[in-house]
Amino acid sequence: VDELLGAGVDVHGRARIGGAGWHKIMQAKQPFAYVIDRLPRMQSLFWHTQEFGLLSDEEAYSGLNMGAGMVVFVRPHHVSRLMEIAKKYEHRFGMLVAGHVEESATKKVVISPIGLELH
Repeated sequence: VDELLGAGVDVHGRARIGGAGWHKIMQAKQPFAYVIDRLPRMQSLFWHTQEFGLLSDEEAYSGLNMGAGMVVFVRPHHVSRLMEIAKKYEHRFGMLVAGHVEESATKKVVISPIGLELH
């Protein structure tokens, strides 16, 4: 993140996805919809936890990171620069452009690939 800021990338926010799952993405005070279009590849640990723990998608994504460690929010015109900088670290971290933020009447995370909304 320090390198992004040093390169002039306007970081609007970031969140570590952990104990409260994907709800942590909803940090802005405004009622945005955080639309996830692509999910990271789920590691077997999370698949097994969900499968054998009989967790629904909502339970799993509400309490676990499901393979995503952090999200960083930047304006669309900074995405290519972010990915260029992040590429230096891909041997340690996977990365992808996962989605976008939209104005909304309520705060929510919309995980499109699995048809899930977290409020």
